[in-house]
Amino acid sequence: PRRTVLLWSISGVIIGLVLIGVAFENIDEMQGLAVFAVIFYLVCFGLGYAAAPTIVASEIYPTNARSFGVSQVVFFMWMGNFLVSATFLTETNNFGISNTFYIYAGVTVLAWFYIYMELPETSGKSMEEIWTCFCGKNESGKYVGDRYVEEGSVPDEQRSLVENEAGAAAEPRDKRS
Repeated sequence: PRRTVLLWSISGVIIGLVLIGVAFENIDEMQGLAVFAVIFYLVCFGLGYAAAPTIVASEIYPTNARSFGVSQVVFFMWMGNFLVSATFLTETNNFGISNTFYIYAGVTVLAWFYIYMELPETSGKSMEEIWTCFCGKNESGKYVGDRYVEEGSVPDEQRSLVENEAGAAAEPRDKRS
């Protein structure tokens, strides 16, 4: 399950960041811990946190919006990378290198809770099931949320595209035309 792998990956990233911070408290005596912590961080990051955003984004967007949605995810991932890279030296100068890694660990803890509370499991679910997790349905079976609050809030052409995509995603691949 993707969500479980992602949560375990983030947990490892948090541990790795804390260990890096501990190692830099006294780097002369803890060089071995620093090397181990960085390798541990990289392995945990690579197992889930690195790939999960694009994988989940490719599953939650319908085909007609997938390229735009995934491109937005990748854009914000790179903006996050840029932000960390651009501010790292300033943070280490202002807070110290250990505290910088503790701050990163704290932000990652917040990300863990956000993902735990908001991200449903997408593995093995149809597009309709995933949309129901995010939006829910009202009594008449219409999706609720930004796009389906009221009848007529989405143009008929878009509504039929979205509903056809959700229906196609629910069908087994060998039955699609």
